[in-house]
Parts: sequence; structure tokens; C-alpha cells
Amino acid sequence: MGTRSLVHFIRKEDDVKMCNLYRQYDGYPEGRGMELAKWLESFNVINGFTLEDKKRRVANGLDCLCALWVSEEKGNEVGNVYMMGISDTDVGEEYVYEVWEEGKDVYMSCYDVWNKELLFKGTPKEYIDWQAFLHEVDNTINNKK
Repeated sequence: MGTRSLVHFIRKEDDVKMCNLYRQYDGYPEGRGMELAKWLESFNVINGFTLEDKKRRVANGLDCLCALWVSEEKGNEVGNVYMMGISDTDVGEEYVYEVWEEGKDVYMSCYDVWNKELLFKGTPKEYIDWQAFLHEVDNTINNKK
């Protein structure tokens, strides 16, 4: 059985959920969460762009970033990743990831649905650091056994 998850891109100024992307497998924080954080960290979100910007990893606002993520996640393969209805929940998801913009910065969160617990809220870079810390702690504990 896979670790199911959802990713929402949320426009905070009017609280609009722009997409609800379901993934069947590898939805755990050190899997899909890390993939999302690393991917987000590689982009600059701008407002308006020039032809020169097309040579860099930029997104023309959160709406563009959302569309780029859908393309990244789905690729051209059948299965595993599906667009859900905007308000769909309770599709067996164990984790929900949200992405939003505040000012010029992108933020993300990770929520454990089954334990009803917010695990993380911050920037993609902070998420990467958080996961590295957890991995280091796990290694330390396992080495003491």
C-alpha cells in the first residue's frame, strides 16, 4: 500500500485553493515533501517576466508555479498522480502539503492527517533543513543501538 498525499497551492490573499493534486505513492515527508521542498527552493517567483527570465528557473507568480508543479509531478506517465476536485478530501491521504506565497517568499506546510498534527510550516529551505535534522537524529539513535 502506498503513502497517499495531497498538495494544495493556496492563494492566501483571497484564500483560493488553486489545485488539489493527489499522489498514490511516496507521500511521506522525507519523500514527496522533500521533492516538493527541493523543487520549490530551485525557483524564483517573480511578477512579470522578460525573455531573459525564460533562461532561468522562474515562475510568473504562484499560479504559474502551481502549473509548473503539476507538470513536474505528472510528466507523461499514467497513474500515481491525479488532479482531484478542489474540495475533495478523505481520499486516503496520510499527508497534506500546502504551498503559498507571502510577499516575495514561498512557504509550505506538512500536515499529518491521520494524527491530526501540523508537522511543519516554513520556507522550503527550512523544510530541507528540518528533514536533514530528523535524518541526523534517526542516524544517531540507530548508531547507539
